[in-house]
Amino acid sequence: MELMFSDGETFVHEDKRDIEYDFKYIDCCAPAVRVVGTDCEKRYTVTKEFIADPHHPVVLMNVKITGDEAVLSRLKCYALLAPHLNVGGAGNSARSIDVAGDRCLLAWKGETSLAMGADCGFTRSSSGYVGAAMATRIS
Repeated sequence: MELMFSDGETFVHEDKRDIEYDFKYIDCCAPAVRVVGTDCEKRYTVTKEFIADPHHPVVLMNVKITGDEAVLSRLKCYALLAPHLNVGGAGNSARSIDVAGDRCLLAWKGETSLAMGADCGFTRSSSGYVGAAMATRIS
Protein backbone atom coordinates (compact mmCIF):
# COMPACT_ATOMS: atom_id res chain seq x y z
CA MET A 1 0.00 0.00 0.00
CA GLU A 2 1.34 3.38 -0.87
CA LEU A 3 0.06 6.93 -0.99
CA MET A 4 0.16 9.36 -3.89
CA PHE A 5 -0.21 13.13 -3.57
CA SER A 6 -1.11 15.82 -6.08
CA ASP A 7 -2.16 19.45 -6.09
CA GLY A 8 -4.11 18.67 -9.27
CA GLU A 9 -2.00 21.01 -11.41
CA THR A 10 1.75 21.08 -10.89
CA PHE A 11 2.88 17.80 -9.30
CA VAL A 12 2.10 14.17 -8.58
CA HIS A 13 4.23 12.58 -5.88
CA GLU A 14 4.52 8.86 -5.42
CA ASP A 15 5.11 7.90 -1.81
CA LYS A 16 8.00 5.52 -2.47
CA ARG A 17 9.80 7.64 -5.09
CA ASP A 18 9.25 11.32 -4.35
CA ILE A 19 9.25 11.62 -0.57
CA GLU A 20 12.27 11.15 1.70
CA TYR A 21 11.44 9.31 4.93
CA ASP A 22 13.08 9.04 8.34
CA PHE A 23 12.26 5.95 10.41
CA LYS A 24 12.00 5.68 14.22
CA TYR A 25 10.56 3.21 16.70
CA ILE A 26 7.67 4.69 18.68
CA ASP A 27 8.68 2.55 21.66
CA CYS A 28 11.43 -0.08 21.79
CA CYS A 29 9.04 -2.62 23.37
CA ALA A 30 6.06 -2.08 21.04
CA PRO A 31 5.42 -3.36 17.51
CA ALA A 32 5.05 0.22 16.29
CA VAL A 33 7.10 2.55 14.09
CA ARG A 34 6.86 6.16 12.95
CA VAL A 35 8.08 7.35 9.57
CA VAL A 36 8.19 11.06 8.77
CA GLY A 37 8.62 12.13 5.17
CA THR A 38 8.94 15.45 3.40
CA ASP A 39 8.54 16.22 -0.27
CA CYS A 40 11.70 17.42 -2.00
CA GLU A 41 10.57 21.07 -1.99
CA LYS A 42 9.56 20.91 1.70
CA ARG A 43 5.97 22.01 1.02
CA TYR A 44 4.35 19.28 3.10
CA THR A 45 5.24 16.53 5.57
CA VAL A 46 3.66 13.09 5.85
CA THR A 47 3.81 11.34 9.23
CA LYS A 48 2.82 7.68 9.27
CA GLU A 49 2.51 5.54 12.38
CA PHE A 50 2.25 1.78 11.89
CA ILE A 51 1.02 -0.36 14.76
CA ALA A 52 0.85 -4.14 14.46
CA ASP A 53 -1.16 -6.54 16.59
CA PRO A 54 1.13 -9.43 17.59
CA HIS A 55 -1.87 -11.78 17.96
CA HIS A 56 -3.85 -10.96 14.81
CA PRO A 57 -3.00 -10.40 11.13
CA VAL A 58 -3.76 -6.68 11.17
CA VAL A 59 -1.82 -3.43 10.81
CA LEU A 60 -3.20 -0.01 11.71
CA MET A 61 -1.72 2.97 9.90
CA ASN A 62 -2.32 6.52 11.12
CA VAL A 63 -1.43 9.25 8.61
CA LYS A 64 -1.11 12.97 9.28
CA ILE A 65 -0.23 15.55 6.64
CA THR A 66 1.07 18.98 7.65
CA GLY A 67 2.64 21.84 5.76
CA ASP A 68 2.10 25.07 3.86
CA GLU A 69 -1.62 25.90 4.06
CA ALA A 70 -1.69 27.08 0.43
CA VAL A 71 -0.44 23.63 -0.67
CA LEU A 72 -2.60 21.68 1.80
CA SER A 73 -5.78 23.41 0.62
CA ARG A 74 -5.23 21.94 -2.88
CA LEU A 75 -3.54 18.67 -1.91
CA LYS A 76 -5.29 15.41 -2.75
CA CYS A 77 -4.21 12.08 -1.27
CA TYR A 78 -4.76 8.79 -3.12
CA ALA A 79 -4.28 5.30 -1.67
CA LEU A 80 -2.84 2.68 -4.01
CA LEU A 81 -3.22 -0.93 -2.95
CA ALA A 82 -1.27 -3.32 -5.19
CA PRO A 83 -1.42 -6.68 -3.42
CA HIS A 84 0.88 -9.54 -4.26
CA LEU A 85 -0.81 -12.23 -2.21
CA ASN A 86 0.61 -15.75 -1.85
CA VAL A 87 3.97 -14.69 -3.30
CA GLY A 88 2.88 -12.86 -6.43
CA GLY A 89 0.43 -10.59 -8.17
CA ALA A 90 -0.71 -13.11 -10.81
CA GLY A 91 -4.10 -14.60 -9.99
CA ASN A 92 -5.04 -11.94 -7.43
CA SER A 93 -8.63 -10.69 -7.54
CA ALA A 94 -9.96 -7.41 -6.20
CA ARG A 95 -13.08 -5.36 -5.84
CA SER A 96 -14.53 -2.37 -4.09
CA ILE A 97 -17.19 -3.28 -1.51
CA ASP A 98 -19.44 -1.58 1.04
CA VAL A 99 -18.99 -2.66 4.66
CA ALA A 100 -21.42 -1.15 7.18
CA GLY A 101 -22.06 1.73 4.78
CA ASP A 102 -18.38 2.50 4.12
CA ARG A 103 -16.41 1.80 0.95
CA CYS A 104 -13.54 -0.68 1.40
CA LEU A 105 -11.08 -2.38 -0.91
CA LEU A 106 -10.84 -6.16 -0.89
CA ALA A 107 -8.25 -8.40 -2.57
CA TRP A 108 -7.89 -12.17 -2.44
CA LYS A 109 -5.99 -15.11 -3.84
CA GLY A 110 -6.79 -18.64 -2.77
CA GLU A 111 -7.32 -18.73 1.00
CA THR A 112 -5.54 -15.39 1.57
CA SER A 113 -7.37 -12.07 1.63
CA LEU A 114 -6.63 -8.43 2.32
CA ALA A 115 -9.03 -5.62 3.20
CA MET A 116 -8.32 -1.89 3.41
CA GLY A 117 -10.55 0.84 4.75
CA ALA A 118 -10.10 4.48 5.75
CA ASP A 119 -11.86 6.29 8.57
CA CYS A 120 -12.30 9.30 6.28
CA GLY A 121 -13.78 7.02 3.61
CA PHE A 122 -13.11 6.85 -0.11
CA THR A 123 -14.92 9.22 -2.44
CA ARG A 124 -14.19 6.89 -5.36
CA SER A 125 -12.47 3.56 -5.78
CA SER A 126 -11.61 1.16 -8.55
CA SER A 127 -9.90 -2.14 -9.12
CA GLY A 128 -7.93 -3.20 -12.13
CA TYR A 129 -5.10 -5.29 -13.46
CA VAL A 130 -1.73 -4.45 -14.93
CA GLY A 131 -0.59 -6.61 -17.81
CA ALA A 132 -2.60 -8.72 -20.21
CA ALA A 133 -5.84 -8.74 -18.21
CA MET A 134 -8.44 -6.07 -18.89
CA ALA A 135 -9.01 -3.38 -16.23
CA THR A 136 -12.42 -2.87 -14.63
CA ARG A 137 -13.58 0.32 -12.97
CA ILE A 138 -16.10 0.15 -10.13
CA SER A 139 -17.51 3.47 -8.99
